Amino acid sequence: MQVIYIARHGETEYNATGKLQGHNDSPLTIKGVKQAKDLGLKIEGIKFDKVISSDLGRAFITTYLALTEAKHNNLIHTDSRLRELNYGIYNGSPIPGMKELNSGLVTADSFKAFPHYLDNKNVPYQDGESFEDLIARLTDFWQQEAADDLTKLFVAHSGTVRGLLNIAGVDRFQVKEERMPNAFLVRITIENNTLTDYQEL
Repeated sequence: MQVIYIARHGETEYNATGKLQGHNDSPLTIKGVKQAKDLGLKIEGIKFDKVISSDLGRAFITTYLALTEAKHNNLIHTDSRLRELNYGIYNGSPIPGMKELNSGLVTADSFKAFPHYLDNKNVPYQDGESFEDLIARLTDFWQQEAADDLTKLFVAHSGTVRGLLNIAGVDRFQVKEERMPNAFLVRITIENNTLTDYQEL
């Protein structure tokens, strides 16, 4: 049985100002630091066999702050496969609708911020990735890291979290999309390669 916790990083300056981050990085805001510490309170008392963070700073710092708050001494492994989708020339751009999207209020209007994000999943952003590229690297990560009977924590990004949940077999309608704010945390349980439990924490 695998028990996996998946979290999104705390609020960043880009999140607060409505910029698309992608592979660009941005420091946590004061609010984001508090969110990371609050995440630590949620995982306090949970014994993790392994902790893996995206190698982007906003996810790593969130992981560090959360583990410190929870008084965990786990080594933080980093993995570039957990990075957010690479939006290419759109990385770091102010995008209409991004404030709503970053706050977890995913609406049809906010998705207009993503050219061909939904309708053309195999088309990469200029100088970036396609949605299928993202799923391919996340699938590779999942097959390697979710194949043992261990309790793990993955800390990543909104798009990455959604991708991992999809790969794990979580129906998108199970995910309360309006409730995927910064520092979102979910626990999933897998037995015999089948999702048996999904809990937003």
